[in-house]
Amino acid sequence: MDITHAILGFTILNSVLVLWSIRMIVQEMKISLAQLDGALAEAIKGILTGENAVPFEAPNPIQQAIAQMLTQRMQQGPIDLPRRDDGTFAP
Repeated sequence: MDITHAILGFTILNSVLVLWSIRMIVQEMKISLAQLDGALAEAIKGILTGENAVPFEAPNPIQQAIAQMLTQRMQQGPIDLPRRDDGTFAP
């Protein structure tokens, strides 16, 4: 048996195994996508019908205080800071 025949045999075997593994991966992907599609459909259906509604967590009081402070600052308008002639801020 020549070495070229052995290499040819291993190449053919490798090609068959690669094609078989690709086929198995594609089948697994189809199954997984079908399951994901069903799970997403159930989740969307539950949201639209109001089933499985999870109450939202109450906001953090510190976050509320920061949001209120930022809102008040935005309504006050810009702050004019005095500058010197060289462009630095004056006290």
